[in-house]
Amino acid sequence: MEHIIVDVAWEDYLQAMEELMIHDGSPIVPNEPQAYLMAKRAKADGAGCIVYGDCADTEFGGMTKLLAEDWDYRGFVERFTFLDPRRVLRHPVAMDEVYAPYRRGRDGIDFISFIAGPYAISAAGALTNAIDAVGLEFIDPYERCCLGEPLDLQRVRSGDSKYLIRDLFRQRYPGMEVPEKLPMSRPADAWMKDWEGPRRDEFIPGCAQGLTGEQKLLLFSLERFLDLLDK
Repeated sequence: MEHIIVDVAWEDYLQAMEELMIHDGSPIVPNEPQAYLMAKRAKADGAGCIVYGDCADTEFGGMTKLLAEDWDYRGFVERFTFLDPRRVLRHPVAMDEVYAPYRRGRDGIDFISFIAGPYAISAAGALTNAIDAVGLEFIDPYERCCLGEPLDLQRVRSGDSKYLIRDLFRQRYPGMEVPEKLPMSRPADAWMKDWEGPRRDEFIPGCAQGLTGEQKLLLFSLERFLDLLDK
């Protein structure tokens, strides 16, 4: 299998961002333009279908930071919220309706089911939107799988994330080191360093101050989408 690296410049990212928003009719998350540009390259190289394993994380214990402790309800909501709407929007809307079905008792939450449910759907949706916008078919085999027994949180928390998949790899390729998954990163801090923040009336003035590059990128995406709606 040939390993191909796709270079992504800020100008490429901006163009892909707008195309994806138009295709999906919604703001995007930061990794969508990269997946879109990767899919465009694959199609140009003659690919007709992309096989990816995004749901391995959500189905088999790959979200180590979200699985790091037995959360209470409010603690998990705050940990899962990447950018608090109350910090940037003049009129934020509470999102408790997303988490409420997974609430257990007064203060508990079934965070494992939440990760395999709403989070998995939203995470997979980012990739499927990017690949579908290019016109390619796509398959995620892990989307059709699930564990037949409860997730062993002790193994995950001891550093053996996605232990079932790792065990299968060791059986199939004995003696070979299990490769570590690298996150799809981007130079968000450099890209957004000089961005002063959104200027639309929906946002709190100066709300971008103190945010990370990734948070600014998400905020930038939302403002750009609202601008598209006004066209």
